[in-house]
Amino acid sequence: MEDPRQRLLYVATFVLSGLSHISNRVLSPFMPKLGETFEYEDTNFKFQAEQISSSPCVTASHAKGKLFEIHFTFDPKFTFWGKSFEIKFQSYGLIKLWVNGKEEIYVIILPSIIVNNLMTGKVFTCLGNELLCQNTTTNESVDIKFDASEEKEKNVYINTFIKDVDGNNLYQLYGRWDKEICLTDFTRKLETVLWTRTAEMIDAAHQYNFSEFTLQLNYFNLNKLGGLRLTDTRLRSDIRALELGLIAQAENEKKLLNEQEVSMANQRGVKKYQPKLFEKQKILNEFVFAPLSR
Repeated sequence: MEDPRQRLLYVATFVLSGLSHISNRVLSPFMPKLGETFEYEDTNFKFQAEQISSSPCVTASHAKGKLFEIHFTFDPKFTFWGKSFEIKFQSYGLIKLWVNGKEEIYVIILPSIIVNNLMTGKVFTCLGNELLCQNTTTNESVDIKFDASEEKEKNVYINTFIKDVDGNNLYQLYGRWDKEICLTDFTRKLETVLWTRTAEMIDAAHQYNFSEFTLQLNYFNLNKLGGLRLTDTRLRSDIRALELGLIAQAENEKKLLNEQEVSMANQRGVKKYQPKLFEKQKILNEFVFAPLSR
C-alpha cells in the first residue's frame, strides 16, 4: 500500500473496529483495581496493560508487533447529562507503522462514548463527537464525525472522503462502525470491505457482549498459574463468574471489589503508586507510557 492517504483510512478503520463492541454494551464496566495487569503474547504481537491510577482512573496499554507499535492511555472523564451518560478520553493514542523500513507515527483522538435513554426507553450506547486520526509524518489527517442524534440507527453510520488538492474525491470510507466498514478507491474504481464485525455468539448478552476472541483472552490453564502475575485481571473473582455466565454473581463480586478498592485508597492516602510495567517516555514532545526497559 504505497499511498499514505489510503493507509490513513486503514488505521482509522482499525481504531473504529476496536470500538464496535460498545454498541450493545450498557452494563457498567469492570473497573480495574490499582495495579491490576494484563499480559498477552503470541507469534504476531505482545500486549500489556496496567491500571496506574484509580482516582482519577488511568490505564496504560502497549502493543507491539513486527511492523507496528501502539501506545494508548485510557483516562476517562465521566459526565452525567440527565438522560444520558458520557465518557470522554482525555489523552490521545499513538500508532507507529514501519512502511518500507521507515517509521510513520499516527496520533489518535478517540470519540466519546455515550449511554442514552437512562430514564425511559431502551438503553443503547453510541459514539459522540468525532474520531481524529493524523499521520504526523505526512501531516495528513482524517476526521470522522458521528451523528449526535439520540436514535441509534442514525449514529452508527459513517461517511467521509479524502480529496486531492483540487477537491476531487480520492477515497471514500463508509459503512457502520458497529458492523462493517468499506473503502472506495475512485482512482482505480475499486470497492473493498476493510472490516466486518465477527458474528456475536448466541449467548452474547449473558457474556457482557464479549466476542469469542475476548472471552478466550480471559482463559488460562490452571496448570500454568505460575506464569501469571498475582495482579493479573484473569484471577479476579467477578471475571471468573462472568466466564460462567453468572451475571448476578459477577455484579455482586464486582461491587465487593470496588468497595475494597475504595477502602485501600483511603488507607494509602496521598502516596503515589509506582507502575510495575510502564514508565513515561517522550514521543512527539508529549509524554506517553511505554514498557519498562529491561
